[in-house]
Amino acid sequence: MKQLLFLCLLLSAPLFGQSYSLFETPNQHDYLIELEWGEQVWIKEQPQGKRQLFHLNGQPVFKQTFDQIWPSNFKGYLELQDGDKFYIGSLEGELWPLARTIDELGPEIKALDFSAKSLGPVDYREISFLLGLPSQLLEQEQIELLNISIKNSRLHREIGQLKNLRILSLTYGRLQQLHKALGQLTKLEELCLSFNMFHNIPEELALAPKLHTLYLDFLRIDSLPDDLSVLANIKRLSLARRSCTKLAPLAQLKQLKALNLEYTNPYKYRQIEHHPKAFEALAQLSELEYLNLGASIEDSISLDFLIPLEQLRYLNLSSIKSKKILADSLWPQLEQLVLDDTDLQWDNQVWKKLFYFSANASYEAQAFRTRSLEVFPKSLLILKLGNRIFSSSDAQALSQFKDLEYLDLEQSQIEALPEDFGQLSELCQLNLEQCQLKRLPSSFGQLQMLSGLQLSKNQLKELPANFYELRKLQYLNLEGNQLSSLAPEIGQLQKLKLLILAHNQLKKLPSTISSCKKIKYLNIQDNLVRQIQFNLEKMKQLTLLNLSDNLLQELPSSIFQAKKLQFLTLSNNKDLQQLSPKIGQLQTLEVLQLEHCSIQKLPKNIEQLKQLKELHLDNNQLQELPKTIGQLAQLQELYLSNNQLQELPITIGQLTQLQKLHLNNNQLQSLPENIGQLKALKTLTLNNNQLKSLPKSIVQLTLLTDLDLRNNKDFKAFPKGFEQLQPKLQLLPLFGTGLSKEEKLSWEKKWRYQRSNLY
Repeated sequence: MKQLLFLCLLLSAPLFGQSYSLFETPNQHDYLIELEWGEQVWIKEQPQGKRQLFHLNGQPVFKQTFDQIWPSNFKGYLELQDGDKFYIGSLEGELWPLARTIDELGPEIKALDFSAKSLGPVDYREISFLLGLPSQLLEQEQIELLNISIKNSRLHREIGQLKNLRILSLTYGRLQQLHKALGQLTKLEELCLSFNMFHNIPEELALAPKLHTLYLDFLRIDSLPDDLSVLANIKRLSLARRSCTKLAPLAQLKQLKALNLEYTNPYKYRQIEHHPKAFEALAQLSELEYLNLGASIEDSISLDFLIPLEQLRYLNLSSIKSKKILADSLWPQLEQLVLDDTDLQWDNQVWKKLFYFSANASYEAQAFRTRSLEVFPKSLLILKLGNRIFSSSDAQALSQFKDLEYLDLEQSQIEALPEDFGQLSELCQLNLEQCQLKRLPSSFGQLQMLSGLQLSKNQLKELPANFYELRKLQYLNLEGNQLSSLAPEIGQLQKLKLLILAHNQLKKLPSTISSCKKIKYLNIQDNLVRQIQFNLEKMKQLTLLNLSDNLLQELPSSIFQAKKLQFLTLSNNKDLQQLSPKIGQLQTLEVLQLEHCSIQKLPKNIEQLKQLKELHLDNNQLQELPKTIGQLAQLQELYLSNNQLQELPITIGQLTQLQKLHLNNNQLQSLPENIGQLKALKTLTLNNNQLKSLPKSIVQLTLLTDLDLRNNKDFKAFPKGFEQLQPKLQLLPLFGTGLSKEEKLSWEKKWRYQRSNLY
C-alpha cells in the first residue's frame, strides 16, 4: 500500500494532474470524517499517532479513543489515494495493508483491498472466484475486511475459509447468485453486492447470522419479492440507483434503522412508485434513524408520510424539485438535514437537535440559493452552503453562528466576508474556494482554532497583517489567487503541514518559510520563481515538492538534503538544462517529473535512486540514456516520449518491475533483443519512430495489453509467434505502418474482439 504521505495528496490542488478537496483528509489534528449512514465524526490526533474522537454526531466525547467508543455493530472505512482504505472500528483502530505481496501479510494486517491493487506484484488473474482464491490468501485467517472488485461469475465455496471476515465487498462483478459457504462466515457483518447481475434478492443472505449491513446498489432487481424474510436481520439497507421502484414489501423490515433509496442520476430519476402503499411502507418503519430519498420522489408527492418516523435523525431530500412545505413536526428530532439541489420550503420550524445542515445548491435551485440565513439554527456545528448567492445582509449573518466548527461555502457568490467574521472562534475548518473574494476582513486572524483553510481560486492580492497569527493552521491552500508576495511572518505558521501557493504571481518566497519545519507538502507550481532562497534542509518532514511551471535554471543545493523527499516535480521549467549529479542523494525519491524542460543528458549516478518508481522525461532533448538506468530496480513507469533517442541501452532489460514504457516521437530504429526480459510490462508506446521490426523476444511480454506502433512507415511484419499475445492485447493501433491493408484489418479485428470480451 502507499505510504501515509499519500494522504497529503488528498488535500491538494493539482499536484500530479488530480485535484482533491481540503476536507477529505483523515490526517490532520482536528478533522471531520463523513462515513456511510450519516455518521459525522470529528477526530483529534494525539501524540504517537493515536487519534481521539471528540465529537460523534454532534455530541462531545473527550476521554475515549474512537475505536473504543465506536458502536460495535458498525464498521466503516474511508477511501484514500488509489482506493487504499483507512479502516475504522477495529480493535486496533487503523488497519493499513502495509504488505507488498500476499506472502508478506502478517497478523497485524487485517484489511485487504484488491480492487485498488494496493498490494505489490500479485497475479490478479488468480484472484477470481471462478478459479478459486489463491492459497496464500486463504491462509490469512486474521483478515477482517476483503474487497475484491473483479469480474467473476460466481462466489466460490473457498470464501468460507476466511472465518474472521466482518466486511466483504464484491462490487463490479458478474455475480448472479451466492454460494451457501456464506453461512460459514459467522462473523460477517457487512456485505456489498453492488454493481453485479442479480435479478432477485439472494436467498443465501439468510445464512449469515450476524449480517446487518447490506448494499444492493445498481442491481437489476426489477421488483422486491412479497416475502422479504431473507432480510429479517438487516438493519442497514442500501438500494441506491436501483432498477425497482415498487418498494412496498419494505414495510416487513420493522428492524431497519437505516435505508438508502437515493437515485442521483443526471439523466434520469428512478423515483419511488406513485402508489400510496409505497409511502405507507416507509411510514411503517418506525425504527428508522437514517433515510436517504435523494432524487427518488415525484415532485407532486407530499412529504407528510415522514411524520410518523419519530426516531429519524438523518434525512436527505436532495434533488427533489418540489416546492412543498415540510411539516413542522419533522424538525424537533432531526440532527442532520441534507437539502442539496432542492427548492423545498418550510415554515415555523423548531430546530432542537440539528447540528449538521447541508444545502449545497445547483444553479436550478434558485429559491434555496437565496433563502435567508436568518431561518437557520444558530447552534449549528457543521454548515455547508456551497453554490449560494449571498446578499450583503446574508453575508453579515454568517458571524452569528458562534458554535460553527466546519463551514463550507465553496463556489458561493460572496465577494466579502463580514468584518466581525473573526467572532467564529470555534471554527476548525473553513472552505472558501472559488468565492470571488477580493480581500479578507481584518478580524480574520482571530480564528485561532482554525487548522484547515481553503482559499483557492479567489481574487486575493494580499493577506491581512494578522493572517499569520493563525498559529494552529496546518493546511493552507492559496492556489489560484493574485498574490505577488508573502510576508516574512509566514514563518510563524510553524504547525503547517501542507502549503499550496500554486497559480499565483510570486517572484520569490520569504526565507522564513524554512521555519515551517513540519511541512510535508509544498506546492509552488505556476509562479515566477527563478531561485529558491529558503533552506529546504531545515524542512525535515518534506515529502512532496512541486516547483513546476516556474523560471528555474538550476536546483537549489539545499534540495539534495531533503532526506524524506519522495515526490519531486520540476516540469515546465524551460531553462532547466541539466540535472545535478547530487540528485543521487535523494535516496527516498519515488517520483521524479521533468517533462517539458531542456534536459540534454541524465547523470550517470541516476542509479542511486533505488526507490524510484516513476521517471517522467517527456519533451526534453535527450539523445541517449546512461547504461546505469538499468539499475533502477523499483522503476515501474518510464516516460521518454518526444526526445531524440536513437537507441536504448541494453541494460533496459534489467528493469524487471517496469509496467509502462513510453517512447513516442523519438528516432528509434530498433529495440534491444532483451526487451523480452521486461516481464511486468503492460504498456509499450512506440508510435512516430523509425522501427522496421520488433525483436523476437517481444512474444515473452505475456502481460502486455497496450502496444502502439502507429506511424512507423517501414514496419512491415510482426515476429513469429506474436499471435500468442492476442489474449491479453486490448490496444494495437497500426495506422501509418507499412503493414498491408489486409493484415492491419486482421489484427485490428482480433484485438477489438478480445477487448469486447473483457466487458
